[in-house]
Amino acid sequence: MRPSFAGPALAAGLCLAAVVADAQASADRQVDAAIERLRTALGSDARITVGSRQTDPATGRTRLGDVTISWGQRRVTVAEMWLTEVTEIRLGRLEARGLREQTKEDQSEAARLLIVGMPLPAPGSAFDPAELSFDQFELEGMRGGRPGEGNFTLGRVVAEGYQRASGATPGRLR
Repeated sequence: MRPSFAGPALAAGLCLAAVVADAQASADRQVDAAIERLRTALGSDARITVGSRQTDPATGRTRLGDVTISWGQRRVTVAEMWLTEVTEIRLGRLEARGLREQTKEDQSEAARLLIVGMPLPAPGSAFDPAELSFDQFELEGMRGGRPGEGNFTLGRVVAEGYQRASGATPGRLR
């Protein structure tokens, strides 16, 4: 009689599938919690809609497509956004491409935005720019303007180690 590896192989495959599904569900829960915390921080009238969503079960990296964020008179659309290492209290890495912001008075767009290591506002807290901090921030290909007041173009800006919330001075700006 030959030994059969089918039973143990099937069991191992099912365990692996369960682990992968649990990792994907965990990443999805973290992203959902971060989106909700950001929405709440923008105010009671804030809305965040996501057109498409894919989570890599092996890495937990989440791709969001056709994202719209609106609050007050502002509306921001993002063609693609990738989120990695998201926890309940921190965005590990957010990379966005094809951003557009529009208000009644002006509009702007950016080709790429990268934010690394940004703490999320506390649950139920409003977003406070004075408390902003991050490990890295990059903005590329930004342009915009206001009718009758002029236009601007920004090729690329990089800031690293900005810890305003801790009272420390900003890190490096390039």
